[in-house]
Amino acid sequence: MLYTTTGKCYSFTQLEKMSDSNSAVVREVCRHYIRKRRSGEVKSELNDDSDVLTLMMKTPEVFSDEDIIDELIDFMVAGTQTTNVTTQYAMSHFATDPESLKRVRAEFD
Repeated sequence: MLYTTTGKCYSFTQLEKMSDSNSAVVREVCRHYIRKRRSGEVKSELNDDSDVLTLMMKTPEVFSDEDIIDELIDFMVAGTQTTNVTTQYAMSHFATDPESLKRVRAEFD
């Protein structure tokens, strides 16, 4: 409610303040990396510079640096959630189907 009225986010609890502080650090790391990419100090590892970050940086009329940072954070969070769900599924499967766990262990061996 405060954000819609003031356009500012407010932190009231210690956890909210810590979350805001951590978010600011992550955003600054992303901002620093974008500056390095723009200056050429760091280059894309793809031969034709076709990575998503390069494509976003080539269209500043669509993606401001803050928009790019938002997208980078979205990609990190999405990857984390996917890994979390997949790992939980695999562990649950092996816990309820010991025979499949034996097959996987045999294949690794």
